[in-house]
Amino acid sequence: MAKQKRPGIILYYEFAPAFRRMRPEQVYQLVIAALDYGETRKEPQIDDPVAEIIWPLLREKIDTNEKRYEDTCVKNSFNAYMRWCKEKGDEPLPFEEWYATVYESCQPNLTKPNLTKPNLTKPNPNVTKQERKGVQGETRTELGSALDQAYKPPDVDEWNRLKNERTAMLKGGGTG
Repeated sequence: MAKQKRPGIILYYEFAPAFRRMRPEQVYQLVIAALDYGETRKEPQIDDPVAEIIWPLLREKIDTNEKRYEDTCVKNSFNAYMRWCKEKGDEPLPFEEWYATVYESCQPNLTKPNLTKPNLTKPNPNVTKQERKGVQGETRTELGSALDQAYKPPDVDEWNRLKNERTAMLKGGGTG
């Protein structure tokens, strides 16, 4: 669950009218600045006054897309965790608890995303707070390595096995 690096930046059509009015070297400077900023997050040195006007708008789009990408990665990780719990028959942690104990502990220098649906699951009413705390009152964060071992994403062999089972089930109509 290491933090994923974004594959690139998105350049929107809304910038095309401005780019068409600029000289090619100005557009080049902006595109290179955007690529460098997207990869390193270092503010570029822009020499051209026209490019300087466009740059804040472009930077805002890059930052917004970065945040959206991080939020999507968190949501996808939580959905995978929920599927894993369902397959194993385990009771999943509520999103906030999962984020604080499992996801955040695996992410170096992660800023908490602003999710539109922060509580993706409801706590099980049959599980008491004491039971959720664990053995002898230990909190989930104190269990540390036990939680790290509790959720391990499937390796390639496991994914292939599951894929083959599902393919056989779909083709044969049986249970695999």
